[in-house]
Amino acid sequence: MATGHHNVHPLPQTDRPRATHTVIRDRAASRAASVSSSRRVVRLLLASAPDPLPFDKQEVVTPIGETLDRVKSTPNPCAVPVIRCVVR
Repeated sequence: MATGHHNVHPLPQTDRPRATHTVIRDRAASRAASVSSSRRVVRLLLASAPDPLPFDKQEVVTPIGETLDRVKSTPNPCAVPVIRCVVR
């Protein structure tokens, strides 16, 4: 999904995020269902947030002495979710 902004990376629009957003937007949904769905969205965002960050190649030596080529995140990311709530 193109956004026109180089620093915006939308989540893939599958049925799971759509269903979660449906609960959040449903006026008839219970508070518990809304909170639970909001937490799911935050978890999805936090899980996908590091994807566009840079990674460095790193060799890892296993306990049996085998060397594997892996990647390591370059910065130490820090994520802080900010949830907006509308009080009626």
